[in-house]
Amino acid sequence: MTDNQNGQILQAIKELSDQMNEGLKKIDQRFEKVDRRFERIDQRFEEMERRFEAVDHRFDEMNGRFDNMDKKQQKMQNSIDILARRGLDNEADIVGIKKSIGQL
Repeated sequence: MTDNQNGQILQAIKELSDQMNEGLKKIDQRFEKVDRRFERIDQRFEEMERRFEAVDHRFDEMNGRFDNMDKKQQKMQNSIDILARRGLDNEADIVGIKKSIGQL
């Protein structure tokens, strides 16, 4: 091979190498874009997770309120039951008194 042929071969190799390097740069740029997109997606998921945690916290608060309401309702029902028993006892006492004084 002559020096001219060797020079042409080296030039062709250099051009191919340059093309390959340019292709690799483009691939790197695409990967960087994809990485940025994934970072934005991750940020969105993190925001969604924060929102879900806030909703979970609200549900926990509501459950606590309902538990308190159930306890209050149970206390009220117990009080009503006690008053109803007392009312029946009082009514029986009234009937007994009325009988004893001859009004019945």
